[in-house]
Amino acid sequence: MFAGIKKQNLKFYLVFFLVVVCVDIALYVAFIKDVEIAYTHFFYVPVILAAMWYRKKAMYAAVFLSSIYLFVSYYSLNVALPVTVSTGVVLIMVAYVVGIASERQAKAEDLIETSLREKELLLKEIRYRVKNNMQVINSLLSLQSKYITDKKALESFKETRGRVLAMALVHEELYSSGDLSKISVSHYIETMANQLFRVHNIDHEIVTIKTSVEDVVLGIDMAIPCGLIISELISNTLKHAFPDGRRGEIFIGLHQDKDSIIHLMVKDNGMGMPQDVNLDDPDTLGLLLVKILARQLDASVAVEREGGTTIKLDFKVKEQPDSMISPKV
Repeated sequence: MFAGIKKQNLKFYLVFFLVVVCVDIALYVAFIKDVEIAYTHFFYVPVILAAMWYRKKAMYAAVFLSSIYLFVSYYSLNVALPVTVSTGVVLIMVAYVVGIASERQAKAEDLIETSLREKELLLKEIRYRVKNNMQVINSLLSLQSKYITDKKALESFKETRGRVLAMALVHEELYSSGDLSKISVSHYIETMANQLFRVHNIDHEIVTIKTSVEDVVLGIDMAIPCGLIISELISNTLKHAFPDGRRGEIFIGLHQDKDSIIHLMVKDNGMGMPQDVNLDDPDTLGLLLVKILARQLDASVAVEREGGTTIKLDFKVKEQPDSMISPKV
């Protein structure tokens, strides 16, 4: 606010200073030099600036300078009255025309700003409704899972809940942040991992999770597939890596190098992925989703099976226009 006040004061003082300079020039030429010198073109500088900043109020400066010019011309320079009047009229007309143009431009800018604010509010409302709808879906899945006795069906419900949570968290992060198109993945990954532990009823004292995640910012078109990949890998680890209450650790690492390449790693020290499991030809829905989403990110995927399982993905951050459409899976 104070910066805006100071800026307005500077504009006023500049116009005032230039008007005073123009008056000094007119009086100096008329009463000290006492010669006819073309100097009225200097008058247009404060008039045009005043018209740009104060719109029609610039007419006051134009009328004042025209009166000064009429006064000094009549009493000293013996300039023909029609010439003096025409010069003053032109100066006033310039102030009027520039003032009208500036006023119209200001109205157009106000309309654009209002439209942008309305669209931002609409987008925020959409994000909020999507987040709430996904939370409702997650709650319904949670309630329904309590009545399922078949173990495989129950696992499928848990996996579906994890995927819904991964997408819902993206919209929750977007809604709670100041930017409706990008999210910080560090908080997102930590929150999602904790929720997946609750979904799969995993005790943090039995299976611990460690993270080393930089504060990388991703657009929604990359955050959703990246979040779904991490969700699938964590869920797959919780299901298969630590059977029969086996203790272990999951590590999630993510950082961005100077070439804008994201390096993502999900590692565990569990039983390890079987040799017959191939990510290029997956036989489960979860790994198939990882393959599809990695292709969507143009990511390279590498698997290491020593001392557990380590899955690495490398992909480049893309500058994409904001989109309200979620990636297709």
